[in-house]
Amino acid sequence: MKAEPPRLTVISGSSGAGKSVVLHTLEDAGYYCIDNLPISLLAQLPAHITQGARGGDQEGDHRPERVAIGIDVRSSLGRISALQQQMDALQAAGLDTEIIFLDAADEVLTKRFSETRRKHPLSSATVALAEAISEERRVLEGISAIADLTIDTSSTSVHELRQRIRELIVRGTAGSLAMQLLSFGFKHGTPRDADFIFDVRCLPNPHWYPTPTAVIRPG
Repeated sequence: MKAEPPRLTVISGSSGAGKSVVLHTLEDAGYYCIDNLPISLLAQLPAHITQGARGGDQEGDHRPERVAIGIDVRSSLGRISALQQQMDALQAAGLDTEIIFLDAADEVLTKRFSETRRKHPLSSATVALAEAISEERRVLEGISAIADLTIDTSSTSVHELRQRIRELIVRGTAGSLAMQLLSFGFKHGTPRDADFIFDVRCLPNPHWYPTPTAVIRPG
C-alpha cells in the first residue's frame, strides 16, 4: 500500500473567527502546529516534513507528518499575495496541502472582541475596531480566494467548531475515543480530572482476599 504524503494545513481567516480553536483542535489530534509562521519560512518546510515520512535522518529523529500553520494579517501584504506560489511549490515538493479560511459576520467579530476585551491586530489609538475588521478582510482577500474550505463561524459555538474540524480536516481520527481507567483510594481524595467516578468498594479487594472468592450475585 502506497504511503500517504505528508499533510500541510494552513489555517487563516479573520481575527476572532476561531483560528486558535482550530489549531488547538488539530494539535490534540496529533498535528504539529505553528501559529503565525512567517510565509517566507514555508519554503523550508518540505525538507523538514518529508524526512519525517522517511523516519528522520538520525536514529530517534522524529519529524512531523501532519503540520498545521496559522497565518493571519500580521504577515506582510506582499507575502500574503505570494501564498499561492508558495503552496504550489510545497505541493510540487510532495506535500498534501490545503488552506482553511475562517470568517464571521462583522457584528459577530465586533461582539467577540468586546466580550474578550482583546485588541484587534490592526486596531490602534487612531483605528477603530470596525475599521480594523474591514481592513483585515481586504488584506486577506487573496487567501480567501484560494482557500480549499471556508467556514463561517458566525453562529457556531466553540464546541461545534471543534467537532466540525474533526469531521472535515482530521477525518481519519474523527470520532475516536480515548479512555483511561484509574484506580485510587478514597482516603487520598478523588482525581481532579476524572469525568466519571464509580464506587466499587463493595467488590472483594484482592489485597485482603488473596484466594479466589465466590462471585456475589444480587438476589
